[in-house]
Amino acid sequence: MKKILFIFILSAILSSCDNDSSHTEDKSIPDLLIEGSPWVYNSTEIIEITQNSTPPTTEEELEQLIDNAQQYLTFKFYQNGTAEICTSEIQNFFSVDYIINTEEQSVEFIDDRFYTLDEIEVTEDKFTYTVDLLYGLSINNGVEFKAKLILK
Repeated sequence: MKKILFIFILSAILSSCDNDSSHTEDKSIPDLLIEGSPWVYNSTEIIEITQNSTPPTTEEELEQLIDNAQQYLTFKFYQNGTAEICTSEIQNFFSVDYIINTEEQSVEFIDDRFYTLDEIEVTEDKFTYTVDLLYGLSINNGVEFKAKLILK
């Protein structure tokens, strides 16, 4: 009887294990970027303000500025090493080549119009990256800060 109970408990434990626990762990960053495309801007988190203006600009003000400026930001990644980037309401996409550096967790675009996406993190439903930005209130009075942009 004890053997039957032991086998029953063991089989219950083994059958409750999930072999498909997370497909994300099995997929590479390039695969996740391509399969999740298009990635549409969702929100911003200010990580750090490195130099502030006078009067100081708050994190909330910076987040609102980025939300307004990036509300149409969309990335589409393709397997052939090209991406399409949209930054405007009229859905005018720019085509650009890209390189993914999985060791440094970055996406570099082979075009000076676009900045490198640093500290990228990708899951099946979320793509985030950090970027250093400068928001100029005037020629001598700007705010330098680091932000994380979130796309879904």
